[in-house]
Amino acid sequence: MEAPGGAGGYEMPIWEACLEDRSPSLVPGGFGSDVAVLIRRLPDFERLVAVWGSELDECLRQAGKKRFWRRQEEGLTRRPWVSSGSASGTPMQEARVELGTNDLTLTDSGLPFGEIWLRVDGLAFPAEGWTDFVVVVLGWWADAAAELLTGNAGPIEVNFMDGPYRARVRVHAESGWNLDLVERGRSLMVLRSAVVDRRLLSLSIIEASERVLELCLKNGWVSTDTARLEVALRRLRVSLLASD
Repeated sequence: MEAPGGAGGYEMPIWEACLEDRSPSLVPGGFGSDVAVLIRRLPDFERLVAVWGSELDECLRQAGKKRFWRRQEEGLTRRPWVSSGSASGTPMQEARVELGTNDLTLTDSGLPFGEIWLRVDGLAFPAEGWTDFVVVVLGWWADAAAELLTGNAGPIEVNFMDGPYRARVRVHAESGWNLDLVERGRSLMVLRSAVVDRRLLSLSIIEASERVLELCLKNGWVSTDTARLEVALRRLRVSLLASD
């Protein structure tokens, strides 16, 4: 979908129009260059996804790039892999969702299966090379991160489906989250706790989700789970932009 043509018959793509404050009013008032306003209009966001589709993805990517370069010009950008302290003075650690190098497989029940784990400052949880239902797990992570970025203080639990492991996340400070790695048995055992950089973790979820969705599309594995992950991924992108 494209915005109404301008001078000379040029039709501006939706993502370019929204960055130039010339987006059509598909929701009251449009949303202009400040993509953050989308989050304040949920559940209108679901309608935008249905109407704009891939154009909305491009809008979010371009908005992220624009904001990055603006921050760099203002001297506000730091390398995302350098951990800083939280507002309370607690050093933050790196946490990332990682995928294995092996291809995904499709189970008899039609669920993509592959390697996925959480790495927290060098520790792989549940283990490096852990195999699970990647589309479902990533959807849970994307939903949880978006919730925490938009006002839910937590804690929110994200399970690994194939085992007694889960991560418990809650807001710690402005740019940090408390992350507990938990094993569920007769009682809950916290294997490790850390304060992590919320942006770095969110970006890793986005990166992993994009990769998995690309592989699913390549293999023709389209399902309600991949559709849910697409929606959760878009919402996470908007939430992350809104939180910057």
